[in-house]
Amino acid sequence: MEGRHGQKKEKAESPELLKARQEREAVLVKEYRGLKDSLKEIVDSKKRDNDALRTTTALLRKSPDYYTIWNVRRIILQEGFLNSANEETADKIYTNELEFVQENLKLNPKSYFMWNHRRWCLEHMNKPRWDRELAMVNKFLELDARNFHGWDYRRYIIRQLDLQDKGSCDKILERAQAEFDFTTTKISQNFSNYSAWHNRSTLLGKLAEDMTEDEKMAAVDNEFDLVKNAIYTDPEDQSAWLYDLWLIGRGTSPSHPGLQLLEREIAVVRELVELEPDCKCKKGAKVFVI
Repeated sequence: MEGRHGQKKEKAESPELLKARQEREAVLVKEYRGLKDSLKEIVDSKKRDNDALRTTTALLRKSPDYYTIWNVRRIILQEGFLNSANEETADKIYTNELEFVQENLKLNPKSYFMWNHRRWCLEHMNKPRWDRELAMVNKFLELDARNFHGWDYRRYIIRQLDLQDKGSCDKILERAQAEFDFTTTKISQNFSNYSAWHNRSTLLGKLAEDMTEDEKMAAVDNEFDLVKNAIYTDPEDQSAWLYDLWLIGRGTSPSHPGLQLLEREIAVVRELVELEPDCKCKKGAKVFVI
């Protein structure tokens, strides 16, 4: 049976199932309110002990996007545990926090506040292992290659690694090339990856600084070939079109003939319109032709 706007009506719950669900929800609400009251007590009493920390742990497992709890947890850690800890003990505390966050990220990998807490831990550690962080975020991007939180965090890690190697241009350039190759892999797996295309745009300029003019022209041609392949594979996806526009507007070498480039791109679009006359990208493609 269909309801309004052609949508199918969902089958109504039986009275028994409805009652059972309401009872489960009532228990969860009662538990959550109890934990929330405990959090208020912690804030009011300024408790900074293990019981206080356990309360924030329980609350965050139920509501990881409740940013106030993360703030309270950091205060508890700083004032109750870290203020008198030596370097070794402090790093153990931060490591435990990283493990706690990683465990919860598996359930909610797009939580701003968990990624932010992870950064806080690393920035306060005496010897953060940025290489381990890179391996960790690799695993998350294997599970969801389009998670922009993971990509943003990955850029953050690379910046930290570059700061460590600021005296070695070769290492920084080598890392940029590795990241560029990583975007190639992810884009090849799925062209519809805005984050990978964006990351690629930030890296291309850095790599071009060390190229000869001929190498720059070859790199530009390679990028347009990659975009063309993506557009022909899925002409209705916006991510490749946006990168194509960026390449035309900013990504080309000054020595590359602009008119020749535009004529080539117009020819590509016209061919695509002929091949896919009903494609939704047709209207957007006219921008190139006009």
